[in-house]
Parts: sequence; structure tokens; C-alpha cells
Amino acid sequence: MTDIPTYNLPPAQEQTIAAITGGATMKAAAAAAKIHRNTISYWRQTSLAFREALSQAQYDKAIFIREEAETQVAEAFAAIHTIPLTPEIGRAHV
Repeated sequence: MTDIPTYNLPPAQEQTIAAITGGATMKAAAAAAKIHRNTISYWRQTSLAFREALSQAQYDKAIFIREEAETQVAEAFAAIHTIPLTPEIGRAHV
């Protein structure tokens, strides 16, 4: 089992990281933490702990999106394979 890192961030930074991990954009994460979006950039430049937490949050978000995309692609191909391609019913226009 992998240990989950703790960064001991101030509450506004924790809220920002939680929002990003949950799928929020930087702008939405800033709004959730009641900060200006430029503050995230400032924290990234000035706080090693925040920078590391942000990097991990963005990685986790990217993995989640990729896994969701892979699921959707599999379902899309399955749906495509159910479409009849006989001349009587019609072909998909490509």
C-alpha cells in the first residue's frame, strides 16, 4: 500500500488542491477556495509543498480522465459494432 503524502497546507491551499483533484479547473478551484486564480500561480512559485501537492493533484486528475476516456472509447466501439452496415438499412456516411 502506498502512503498518501501529507503536505500540511493552509486551508485555502488544501481547498484548492481538493477541488483540482476532484476535477475542477484552476479557475473553478480558485473560486471554490475564494481566492484569485493568480494566487494559485503565486503559490506554485513560492511554496514547494503547494507545488508538489498541485503536481500530484494534476497527475491524479489526468489519470482519472484517461481511465474515463478508455471506458468511454470501449463503450463507443461496442455501440458502433451494433450498427448494421447493410445496403437495405443504410450506411453511415463517412
